[in-house]
Amino acid sequence: MPAKKVCLNVLIKVLIFVILFTCFVYFFLKDQMATFMKGRTTITKRVEMANSIEFPTITICLDPPTKLSVAKKFGFTNRNDKVNITHPNLNLPEVFDEMAYQLDSDYSIMNYNGQKIKLGLNDIEGLYIPNKTFQFEAAFIRTYHYGTCIKLEPRFNMVTNPPIQFSLVITLNPSLEAIDRPESVVFLYTSGDTWLNILDNVWPQFNPLKFEVNFVKEYTHLTLQPEEQHFLNHKSNDPIHCLKKMLESRNCSKPCTITSIPGVPICQTSKEYQCAWNGIWSTEMYYHCLMPQEAMTYTMLDRIENAYNKDRNTLETGVWIGIGTLKKIIKEEVFLLNWQDLIGSVGGSLGLFFGFSFSATIVACLNACLNKLIE
Repeated sequence: MPAKKVCLNVLIKVLIFVILFTCFVYFFLKDQMATFMKGRTTITKRVEMANSIEFPTITICLDPPTKLSVAKKFGFTNRNDKVNITHPNLNLPEVFDEMAYQLDSDYSIMNYNGQKIKLGLNDIEGLYIPNKTFQFEAAFIRTYHYGTCIKLEPRFNMVTNPPIQFSLVITLNPSLEAIDRPESVVFLYTSGDTWLNILDNVWPQFNPLKFEVNFVKEYTHLTLQPEEQHFLNHKSNDPIHCLKKMLESRNCSKPCTITSIPGVPICQTSKEYQCAWNGIWSTEMYYHCLMPQEAMTYTMLDRIENAYNKDRNTLETGVWIGIGTLKKIIKEEVFLLNWQDLIGSVGGSLGLFFGFSFSATIVACLNACLNKLIE
């Protein structure tokens, strides 16, 4: 075969394969590599029966979260004024607490049988479970957006005898002035490890189950579904220790807070608070502290507004809360492509692309044409 024909044949084959490879890279490989290099993830989901399930930590807040009469008294014009006040006779937490609603003095929480919920450990009877009580620890927590709330943290796990359900009644003190009466109750459901996110209402990875019950509703029936979530690229950490370490790293004489971070002292003045927290909300470390590797979350399966059986009472509302089974949803964040997937996907697609391409047919036709031209 003449050298000219051989060179032309090789050149055309190389050109064809370069064109085909360029098309392959543009239409397929580029997206695959971008997916791999950017570490794109997706969420997988499965359902399984669990040996035990963490009952949710229930945080109860009133809405609006602060008293209008106290805001008028201090001349507040927006939600930030409550931490930017200088008062000759009151320190910062005293002003904060005067604005917020307090358990027992402003409202009460009772079980269905009239048992009052007190701060500290409470043995609360479950519905339709005779001679069985469940222990909750009640504590007040100061939050930036929700005012002062009550956190009911379970001291038990669901292991047998589902469903487990409770009925709570929230009653306002009739002595509250009309302008100070809240319109509704806000319930937030979290795990025992993620309730800290409520303090500043910061949720980098997921949104908690939150619902509102208006005081004109006599009774609301709620059924919950537990979900276990697993996240990538986040090392397990102790959020309380992480937040304390972050505050201690600030160049302030007193690392402190106005919200309820366990083990962190309360700021007594606005100056102390501003020094400790100014700029923190825009730092990566703050969000990292509130990003667990695993989290138990909850979704609402059903909500029923019960019919009225008595005159409407804007001072009281009841809520039924329950989990029916030990079945839980597991959600896992996984990479769309890992190394094995990338190699298998690119190699398989590359072989398929060239194997089923028209390169062989095109080359054969070109060879025939060249033979005729050269002859």
